[in-house]
Amino acid sequence: NCGQNEGAGVICTQVWLMGGHEGNVFINSQPVCDDFWDQSDALVVCRMLGYSGGIPKSGSHFGTVSTNYAMDDVFCTGSEASLLECPHSTSHNCEANEGAGVICFNDAEITTGLDEVNITNNERFQWIFDDWGNKDKPVKNRLN
Repeated sequence: NCGQNEGAGVICTQVWLMGGHEGNVFINSQPVCDDFWDQSDALVVCRMLGYSGGIPKSGSHFGTVSTNYAMDDVFCTGSEASLLECPHSTSHNCEANEGAGVICFNDAEITTGLDEVNITNNERFQWIFDDWGNKDKPVKNRLN
């Protein structure tokens, strides 16, 4: 016995990066402006995409974007489940070179080579040496 004004619906919001785990941030195919863009904003975006952390990038770091911005002046605290929960403005004063971007990562993503280790987050690692003084493997520095 539902009336004409009692229909249920769903609004889907698509967040994506141009480039997989890194890129300029888009909401429903519209870019986000980098005014006040910081670590907390990047964290929220990357968690939305299934990553544990993120590094903010500004100045359309991954290439210029259109000027039909979805959001400006984003102020996340880092605890939000969605970028849309963060205080923001839907009007903007941004140019094509002001796209907000992120580099997303998961904790302790490490790739090793013969004599090198690439660490894709900002944590400290130290080398463990075997009995002959050779580098064995990196381990997380417990001082973090």
